[in-house]
Amino acid sequence: PLREKLLNSSLEDIYSLIESYGIEVAEVVLPERKEGMYFEDEDNRVIFISKNISTAQKRTAATHEFIHAILHTSGSILYCVDPLWRDKFEREARIYTARILIPTDKLKKLLAMDYSIYEIAEELSVSEELVRIAIEDMTVWCSLREEKSSNSASRLNSCKGTTSI
Repeated sequence: PLREKLLNSSLEDIYSLIESYGIEVAEVVLPERKEGMYFEDEDNRVIFISKNISTAQKRTAATHEFIHAILHTSGSILYCVDPLWRDKFEREARIYTARILIPTDKLKKLLAMDYSIYEIAEELSVSEELVRIAIEDMTVWCSLREEKSSNSASRLNSCKGTTSI
C-alpha cells in the first residue's frame, strides 16, 4: 500500500504522506551535493530537502529520506559513527527508493523501447542516478533468479535481456 501511495504521487502528495507519519518536511538550502537528510531527536522528526534541486530529485530525495525514517531510526548512532553501517544504510535506502519509485515492468518496457537513462528519469519523474540503481538492482535480481532456476523457462523469460545492461 505504501508503494502505491508513493509511486505516482506528486511531490506535494509525497510530502503530505510523510507528514501523516508525524515527520515534518522542510525545503532548505543544503550543502551543494546534499539533496536531503533526515533528523530525529526526542521531540522532532524532520526531513530536510534541498531547495536547489529539480522536482524529480526532490521526489527521489524525499522518498530516500523517508526510507531512512522508517527503517533506520534505531541505528542512527551507528550511521553517525561507523562508515560500514552508514554505507549499508545508504545502499538499503537507495535500493528501496528505486524499488518504490520505479516499477520493474515499466523499466523493462522503457529499456526495450531503447529509452536512455535520461529519458527514463524524465518519464518517471525520478533522478538519473535512481534509474541507474534500479537497472543495477533489476540486473542483479534477475541474475540470481536465473542461477536458482536455470531450468525454468518462465522465470528466464521474466528477466530476459536484463543481464546485458
